[in-house]
Amino acid sequence: MQDLWADYAGEALATVEAGGGGGLRRRRLTEQATLMALRAWLLRDYMLPYGASLGATRIFQRCYWLDGLGSPHMGTAAAPLLAPEIPEATGKRGRQKPVTPDAPLPLALQLASETARQLARLERPITLYSFALDDKRGRRKTAQGAHAPAGQARNGIEPSAGMSLPKAGGLLPASWPELAPALLAALGQSATVFLLNPLKDGLFRYPDLAPLYQRTAPTELFLWLSHKQLETRLLPALRAPAEAAALTNLLRGDRWKGLLAQEAVYPERALHGLVELLAESMRPHFLSVQQLAFPMRGGPALVEAAPYSLLFATRRQDSLFSLNDAICKRARQLLAESQRGTLNEEWFSAQRAEQSTAQMAALTQETLALGRAQRMRRWPDLRLQLLLKRFGQQTLEEYDQIIASLLARNEVSCEWRKQTGEAAIPGNEDVLLWRG
Repeated sequence: MQDLWADYAGEALATVEAGGGGGLRRRRLTEQATLMALRAWLLRDYMLPYGASLGATRIFQRCYWLDGLGSPHMGTAAAPLLAPEIPEATGKRGRQKPVTPDAPLPLALQLASETARQLARLERPITLYSFALDDKRGRRKTAQGAHAPAGQARNGIEPSAGMSLPKAGGLLPASWPELAPALLAALGQSATVFLLNPLKDGLFRYPDLAPLYQRTAPTELFLWLSHKQLETRLLPALRAPAEAAALTNLLRGDRWKGLLAQEAVYPERALHGLVELLAESMRPHFLSVQQLAFPMRGGPALVEAAPYSLLFATRRQDSLFSLNDAICKRARQLLAESQRGTLNEEWFSAQRAEQSTAQMAALTQETLALGRAQRMRRWPDLRLQLLLKRFGQQTLEEYDQIIASLLARNEVSCEWRKQTGEAAIPGNEDVLLWRG
């Protein structure tokens, strides 16, 4: 199978001849291509390490990837639709047999199937089942059905009805609000990553997301929000009482009305304020909720944020760490790729190295000052506090390099519970003793 990740996660976008001048101009990414870049990045740089962490616990034998972002059928000439083998659990740990679907998978699921293959090859494998919601086959029948209260049927799917998920994964012909009750019942207590677009089929209502807030099983939630949809669809619609009431219900308050009053003067502030209010409404239910930009290559030596916001919510530290490292990796890789082949490539490379050194020095001093001020005894606790403050700026390994350097310089000492080597990193059972 071709390396689909290389096509999309790296965003090696083709250039086209500029008319008449013989120069090159970079082709703009469409919304569908941006979605594929997002999927490829999350599956390669986030789902692989997080899935490996789940498998290492020996508690979880399977996990699910539920893609409700839309446009799952999008494909390109460079990446035609294939029918790859998908691992299916047989009941014996670590042993799997291939299942080939009757019809080619859409590209969104081809990317997920490659992640599934790699997770199946681990020393402690875990089976990944991937599904995509096919909204074109499951349009809401009426506005009344679309906003039916919790417990009522949507699009003919009864929440109490038994639902069997195909082990090979595949397309589910419905939108998230239509399918959520039956789907969550079928998932049970399995670890699941949810990718949803709250604006895709009209604004989500609170009952559409509340079951995910209350779910006790490992739940990783990504909400993808288009700034254009916020500006052209949501903000104008809020002048109507029904949509205003729906947003108040979703955000659990009406603080958004203050943003609406400033929309004409500060449109960007209104957009980001709405996203932050949604994040605030989610924070009581999760360990962490992060509002993230999605960087894309904008041209030679240029990386800029796509006009979208990504909300990430989790209750698990290993998931938090996996995404933190994925963000760091993406930002650095895109910047290096955008500067490769430019006239000043060597200068750019030296600048990146200098900036990295300065950032690590600043973080070292912040770690030392915070450790001394709070007298924190456990390195994992201090590291988590620093990571949440600087989410996506340094990798977990770089944080551990900092505490190792402070130990080597005797800025802090450690009472090790067990005898360890010189390069050991303090754990939960080891006690830090700060000097000064």
